[in-house]
Amino acid sequence: MNEKAIQDYLCGSLSGNEKRDFEDRMKNDTSFATEVEEHKNMLIAIQALERVELKKRFEKLEKKNRKKSWYGKFAVAASIAVIVGVGSFFFLGKPSGQTLYAENFEAYPNVIAPITRGRTITTDEDAPFVAYEKGEYKDAISGFKTQLKANEDATVRFYLAMALLNSGEKNRALNELNKLNRLETDFSAQILWYKSLIYIEKENYTEASLLLKDLAKTNTGYKRNEVKVLLEKTQN
Repeated sequence: MNEKAIQDYLCGSLSGNEKRDFEDRMKNDTSFATEVEEHKNMLIAIQALERVELKKRFEKLEKKNRKKSWYGKFAVAASIAVIVGVGSFFFLGKPSGQTLYAENFEAYPNVIAPITRGRTITTDEDAPFVAYEKGEYKDAISGFKTQLKANEDATVRFYLAMALLNSGEKNRALNELNKLNRLETDFSAQILWYKSLIYIEKENYTEASLLLKDLAKTNTGYKRNEVKVLLEKTQN
């Protein structure tokens, strides 16, 4: 499948011969070269958004720490050391599925038709994505459903699932994500991530762990640190 080969190429995991064959195909097949470029642009957009989010988290943490006195920081560090040191004596219960879900869930960004200054909605296809970005999930859901009635599209179905998830309709979102198993999509890693979160919220840690392990094997690097932490918390 093109998607797997493209992901491996962009991640640098193809062998020397595979890379040469891949690049030869791009030179001789313009539609394939265009598809690779679209994947590359989407990857760049996702990485940029994740860097912005990571920066926000560090800034928030730094601001919080600046408000603490030296003694306060020392007390927090000492408390952590005590907990770690006596971990074999005290039983620290596993966080609830709802807690883990709330700690890790973030609305997936609109990378298809993002709102930018001076940009106007030029097509009906853009409208549901703009509604999604604005948090108008009811309108987004309606728009995505209308598009899917006219034409099956993996990207539209993925964002329908995301809109449902942001509306709190987790079971319906999971159903839409499961439908994507039969389709070729650019969001394979994201699908695994959000499905695992839904199962975590349900406290079905067995299914969640299987999905997280599959995500770790994709070599996309998507949510790498979060996956590691959740695997530790859901397997204990």
